[in-house]
Amino acid sequence: MTHPATDFHGTLDPLSVLSAVERSLCEWYRSLADAMPGASYIEEADHARVTSPVAHPACNAVLGATLERSNVAERIRAVLSDFERRGSPALWWVGPTSKPVDQHAYLMAAGLELTETLYGMAADLQCMPDAPPTPAGWMVEVVKSPQQLADWMRPFADAFHMSGDVLRDLAPIGQSLLSVGSPIRLLVGSLDGKPASCAALMLGTGVTGLYYVGTRAALRRIGCASALVVAAMRAARDEGYRLCVLHSSPLSVDLYQRLGYMEYCRLRTLLWKPSSQRRR
Repeated sequence: MTHPATDFHGTLDPLSVLSAVERSLCEWYRSLADAMPGASYIEEADHARVTSPVAHPACNAVLGATLERSNVAERIRAVLSDFERRGSPALWWVGPTSKPVDQHAYLMAAGLELTETLYGMAADLQCMPDAPPTPAGWMVEVVKSPQQLADWMRPFADAFHMSGDVLRDLAPIGQSLLSVGSPIRLLVGSLDGKPASCAALMLGTGVTGLYYVGTRAALRRIGCASALVVAAMRAARDEGYRLCVLHSSPLSVDLYQRLGYMEYCRLRTLLWKPSSQRRR
């Protein structure tokens, strides 16, 4: 089931876009939890978190934390205790609405490691620029079969450094995403019949989000990622969406700007490791 972006009309209000960037992230993790056997998406008054049996930070996270400064250190310890019991590493996301505003400093004091500063970006799908030239032999498909899923996994593993063990743990999620009604669509771009690039499109409530855009190392800088992003944006527009959001690494900002995306905020991710995985 899709949810066209009926809440965006006319000029895109920056505050609404900020909200959409964070909302899409929460919907992404909620949908992943729905697709993962044994996973949970838990909402409390001051944060949301995802826990899963997959011991990888991509599948365990803390989102939208708005903590009282008077007991922020205590709350951080309490939230992390859930992951400690499970022995799972986790990503703690700090976005534009996170509180206190220096939350990342408290997290680092609690032992979390700052991993990335990401650019929260958005594009108006009614004002898409002309598509860049596509490489010869290029083709994009929506993943609908186990073979296409295996093809999608190849650039995903390469671009995001996923080990064989992690890919095996993620296999049930991929199978679940093939089911009718999933809000996540996987797109694979192939060059001369060989998988080259991957992307995931989150068809959320009022906004669509683009996740895990990646290209195999040997096929980068020839236009594969740009071509796949444009294909994903067109697919979202065809579903009735007005806005597409994403979280870009610094290295990819220029690419997305050329495709019509604008920066609206910055987000930080911090990695927490359970005691069993820390160096002694």
